[in-house]
Amino acid sequence: MTDKRKELGKSGEDAAVAYLLNNCYIIVDRNYRCRTGEIDIIAKKGDVLYFIEVKTRKRADFKEGYSEHQRKRQRQIAEAYIALNETDSQISFMVLGITGDPSKEDVVIELVEDNY
Repeated sequence: MTDKRKELGKSGEDAAVAYLLNNCYIIVDRNYRCRTGEIDIIAKKGDVLYFIEVKTRKRADFKEGYSEHQRKRQRQIAEAYIALNETDSQISFMVLGITGDPSKEDVVIELVEDNY
């Protein structure tokens, strides 16, 4: 991954966290890693624990970049997290799409909840 793409991804994740905080979510973890992979954000709102993948694109539709394989991996990462961190919370999955340039605060944020 190029430095520009890493920078875009990091600024997108920062914008996603700001968006979630402004919408009453509590950030539980960022960039959670396990043997299966990594999930960008784990957040909680009410009694629901959300596993959130952030997709940042300058122009393209973010949904094009999220495959069934990635959905399966996100579920496996959630299972690994829950195995280590007991929770009574309901579990939900989201993709938070950011289109534009987060460093210039010129973005459109779209949250796709319970996407699978």
